[in-house]
Amino acid sequence: MATERRDWLATQEAADYLQVHVNTVRRWAREGAIPAAKLGNRGGFRFRHDDLDRFLESRRRGSGEGAELID
Repeated sequence: MATERRDWLATQEAADYLQVHVNTVRRWAREGAIPAAKLGNRGGFRFRHDDLDRFLESRRRGSGEGAELID
């Protein structure tokens, strides 16, 4: 059980991991860009490391494709 808890990050931890502002992570979660678990009305979000890694990889691939089109 303890292993599962380490897999989940709070919003601020996810923002630090992604190196973006905490409000950006909240917006991405609300828009569905990043899978997130919503914890009640004021509980905030929780994010899985694996989901954040997949999100980062998709952003890298997307920016890589865009860079090729610009060249």
